[in-house]
Amino acid sequence: MDKDQKLVEDISALLREAGYTGLNVHNDHNGTLLNATRDKGGVVLRLSPDMQKVGRRTEGGSAEARTIRADVHAVPVMEGVAEQIRANPELAKAMNIPAEHLKYIM
Repeated sequence: MDKDQKLVEDISALLREAGYTGLNVHNDHNGTLLNATRDKGGVVLRLSPDMQKVGRRTEGGSAEARTIRADVHAVPVMEGVAEQIRANPELAKAMNIPAEHLKYIM
């Protein structure tokens, strides 16, 4: 099992533990998209092997390609996730979160 697949399985398990339902995992040429719902909220996460291929929608609705790589660590805002990441260094490593950044995760 490769690291990305392990990460998808770990995140899926965390979402289920947090009470999210309807988990959908979709693989395409841009990577893997996960989404799930809980009560009136939801979560959407994209795992991409190449951030330069991931685009965002412009005001006109067309996709805008990213040309600048940004090394940003986004942590899902779910009950208990921060504690899980701090308690499990392997999960933080799988999410490419440097150990020195863990103290900033609230």
